[in-house]
Amino acid sequence: YKKDPGKARIVILRRTLIRVAAVALILISLGTGVFYLFNTGAFSKKIAFSTGNDQKNLLVELSDGSRIFLNRNSELTYREDFGRNSRNVKLRGEAFFNVAADASSPFIIDAGNALVKVIGTSFNVITSNAESEVEVFVKTGKVVLSGYDNSQSIELDHGYIGKINSGKTEKTVNKDANYLSWNTGLLIYNGQT
Repeated sequence: YKKDPGKARIVILRRTLIRVAAVALILISLGTGVFYLFNTGAFSKKIAFSTGNDQKNLLVELSDGSRIFLNRNSELTYREDFGRNSRNVKLRGEAFFNVAADASSPFIIDAGNALVKVIGTSFNVITSNAESEVEVFVKTGKVVLSGYDNSQSIELDHGYIGKINSGKTEKTVNKDANYLSWNTGLLIYNGQT
């Protein structure tokens, strides 16, 4: 380089450009990561509702118009930015859902060992059954009940009960007229003494 100052300048210029490109790449990566985290709601607060032994039918109204009734000893959580980019909630216990229709954004319930995915319908979810079985009864519309790995899933029409546990699924017609009596406050007796 002592003999040719032009080559020395080219080498210095290349090193400087590589450093500038590396810093730009790092800044773009960091900016993309922060944008993703803010967009997915990772920094938003969680909102929680829970009921005790002596509470039932606690009404939770969400920003999209969906209405959820929590049964005894149940907990519902969701992010403060619910509905902005997604409609995800988490349930522990039992709740009756009346979900507002939105074809562009499905309503997804994390039910412990399963996911419940709907567009707009009314249904009951139980996550506190024996052996962590998740049970869904569809009152109106359709619901998809699936395991976390999506290897097992069943589509439930109104009037059906679906159960999923350890990858096993079961679908039956509901024959219990009092299935939702905790929510409706009515007990139906036909031909009973």
